[in-house]
Amino acid sequence: MGAHSLDLPQSPRDAVFRAMEAIVRQNATFQRIVKPTSFRTWHGNPEDAKEFTFEYAPCIRWTPMNTGEQFRTPDTMSGDLLINCEVLIKGTNCSDLTNFWWMLTRCFYPPVLAARQSNILTLQNAGARSGLVLFSQPAFDPGPDGVFFAGQGQIKIEIQSQLNT
Repeated sequence: MGAHSLDLPQSPRDAVFRAMEAIVRQNATFQRIVKPTSFRTWHGNPEDAKEFTFEYAPCIRWTPMNTGEQFRTPDTMSGDLLINCEVLIKGTNCSDLTNFWWMLTRCFYPPVLAARQSNILTLQNAGARSGLVLFSQPAFDPGPDGVFFAGQGQIKIEIQSQLNT
């Protein structure tokens, strides 16, 4: 992980974002399909600033986006963490992009109940309210030269921030 330029305590949003990243990176199918350097999540590493092109495909880039928050109690606020998700897939088979998105979903919701519950608990412990992750279906376009698909979707999870801790 890259160096932090600011010495600050970790926010619940960042803790959940990094927990989500860890869940995906630890998934065996994801590890088989995507090289570690092809999953960009803005750690402050030199690779983060490299051009995001199909030469790295299959590749994925997550960019956290914040939304508004509201009070749940005088000591608790909640709001959604949105993750803009860009995907590049070599080839012209749209099933590859759709199946890639399903692979991401299965990282959080594997078929084994105990593993699903473990992911939910991990996310709750990091600061997620329910630990449930929602996925928009990605919009996609074939690349201009017909050798790759570029997809964009969004991942959403509700964050709960305790103000008295």
